Amino acid sequence: ARVRHFVYVSSHTVYGAHSDNPVPLADDAPLRPLPDFPYGYDKFLSEELIREFAEQHQDINVTILRSCIVLGPNAEEPISKALFRPLLLGVLDYNPPLQFLYEDDLARVVAIVIGEGLPGVFNVAGEGVVFYREMAKVIKSKLVSLPAILAYPLVQLTWAWGIQRDSPASGLDLVRYPMVLDTAELRRATGYRFWHTSLETLTAYANSCLLFQEPEFG
Repeated sequence: ARVRHFVYVSSHTVYGAHSDNPVPLADDAPLRPLPDFPYGYDKFLSEELIREFAEQHQDINVTILRSCIVLGPNAEEPISKALFRPLLLGVLDYNPPLQFLYEDDLARVVAIVIGEGLPGVFNVAGEGVVFYREMAKVIKSKLVSLPAILAYPLVQLTWAWGIQRDSPASGLDLVRYPMVLDTAELRRATGYRFWHTSLETLTAYANSCLLFQEPEFG
């Protein structure tokens, strides 16, 4: 097919939500995805295959973009669907920082990477962070925080019974431990400055795109 450049949009979840994560996470931080969180672990396995492909085809540029949660009129991610609900569950005493990326910013980054033929691995995220409790206020969700000893069995039970298909109990780690991306390498390589901060991205999405729907079961 004469492909000369392969670009893969991965996820910040390949780093895994862990209590000892550095803040921020550099592009070369160890990949420690949660094995029972399918979305992040599938992204990790995909990266492994792509790295193997890159080693075998060194004449082809390969770029991996590890993105935080992408929002916008046309963006739809499993993580964002799980987060933006009328009722949110939190873990008592935890309020992790979150990052958001407007879809237009991601599109511009992809265009620059392709246009300049930039290979490598880059973190991609909007400037600044939004804390979990702050996010709940912006999207006007009711936040219920439970002790970890209650929250994890509850979520695992609803997952096992098919009441919700967003995430098993390990997904609570995403609203407990930080996964903040360092984008310095991307800025150095491309010179790109994001048009929207994380808070601006979330606010714009909440004001213009976010429509709560009835929960889907099964």
